[in-house]
Amino acid sequence: MMRVGIVGLGIIGQALAKAIDQGEVAAQLTAVHSRTVEKAQAFAHTLCRVPEVVDLAGVVARCELVIEAATQAVLSTLAPTVLEAGKGLMVLSVGALLHYRTLFQGLN
Repeated sequence: MMRVGIVGLGIIGQALAKAIDQGEVAAQLTAVHSRTVEKAQAFAHTLCRVPEVVDLAGVVARCELVIEAATQAVLSTLAPTVLEAGKGLMVLSVGALLHYRTLFQGLN
């Protein structure tokens, strides 16, 4: 089963985490990251299978797919780290792709 991490635990990130946790998505929620560690830990403990609450590097290290559900600003840091590690990246803040097109130039 694919190991997934979520960066950003607002409404969208929490909905995705719950869907994975409830088996609606064939994946294992391995790690999560949020700007507010305490809130992230509290949310993580509402899930049946509690993921690790880690920093951005921790999400990348532990997961095969990183889901960005944070803000457009985080993409400039997150995208290069994830892609250079050879991991998959799902961008939900798609408007950021207009501002950060150079991050993805030359990728196959």
